[in-house]
Amino acid sequence: MFLAHLSHTGPQWDVARPMEEQTEWPAHASYMDMLVDEGIIVLGGPLDDMRVVLAMEVESEEAVRVILSGLRRKSFGDYAAGFGTAG
Repeated sequence: MFLAHLSHTGPQWDVARPMEEQTEWPAHASYMDMLVDEGIIVLGGPLDDMRVVLAMEVESEEAVRVILSGLRRKSFGDYAAGFGTAG
């Protein structure tokens, strides 16, 4: 199953700094790269300065929550998110 995951920046996001200079950026980028390498994220990126969309090949919304909980522990803290399905 493919799920579309939409999220926006959390409370640690500093609008005055570019993405690559945000708190814990290297850890975030590394984790996302791993998810791409494992085939979990098949497409994704920023929509604008505040929102990101990910197309993920996973078994369920719960799987996405578990996968992205690792991201929250590693980098940016809590953020708002929503899901949609495709395929």
